[in-house]
Amino acid sequence: CGTSGHERRRRRAMPSLPSSPSRRGRSRGLDADDARSRRNENKIELRKAKKDETLAKRRFAQPADAAAEEPTDPAAAAADAVANACSAAAEVPRLASIVHEYVRGGCCGDAAAALSTVTRLRKLLSLSGGPPIDECISAGLVPVFIHLLGGAGAVVFEAAWCLTNIVSGTTDHAKAVVDAGAIPPLLNLVQTSPSVETREQAVWCLSNVAGDCASLRDMLLGCGALPSVLSMIEEMATTSQMGPLRNATWCLSNLVRNKPAPALEHVERALPTLAKLLSLDDSELMMDTMWALSHVAEAGGDAADGGVSVG
Repeated sequence: CGTSGHERRRRRAMPSLPSSPSRRGRSRGLDADDARSRRNENKIELRKAKKDETLAKRRFAQPADAAAEEPTDPAAAAADAVANACSAAAEVPRLASIVHEYVRGGCCGDAAAALSTVTRLRKLLSLSGGPPIDECISAGLVPVFIHLLGGAGAVVFEAAWCLTNIVSGTTDHAKAVVDAGAIPPLLNLVQTSPSVETREQAVWCLSNVAGDCASLRDMLLGCGALPSVLSMIEEMATTSQMGPLRNATWCLSNLVRNKPAPALEHVERALPTLAKLLSLDDSELMMDTMWALSHVAEAGGDAADGGVSVG
């Protein structure tokens, strides 16, 4: 029930709603207006479907300056992608053994080597073509990454990044991370990590989970994700830290999207924060806020009425 996207910041504009057909005396005019309205509605649905494909999940990709120069020939690019995927998959067992040994030793071994290894795994999982998600899961790395979330230093950020890219895959990939117990430590990082970068990465991971499907979204809501995300939004807005604020707002949007709609109590709790976000002058932030409000409107009933009254 999930969809995945591989670009960090790909956005689509809000589709404009079709105007109401004007009243005309002749049936031909009414028929033409009805047909035009149906065409517009179909276009909106197609745009929203494409939006869902690209906005539900995001992979935290390699920075541009860290990526190798890409070939311009499509055939060469495809061949390189296959070769990179095979090479990445082949690296996983060796890297996994290093990290497993570090964790089995109580994380008291060579911390620098462990950080370097987890960073390498993160880079492999950040590949735009054929990241070794299945290989990392099969190698038992998901519980290891989760264990590292309870540590300190840069390895926590790298482990959260690895989990973010794993859950950006399929629903089965997201469930593998959830079933391994990742949600409580991720929420703890959002609430208490002294590193803003780590908090942002944790909320990014949670957003990928929430964006996968309604059942995982509801699981997050049941775990108390909404208050943590709202608190982070308030803090980041107060301190004008726009990067983390955008990601936390995107997470909020995913927490109210998907069908069936979330329970009304969750939607109502999000509305005052969404209303405040409308006053901030940032196009990317505005886009996610408007999408969140559109999800509220789609829910209908009291939730939509609440959105109108708050707005």
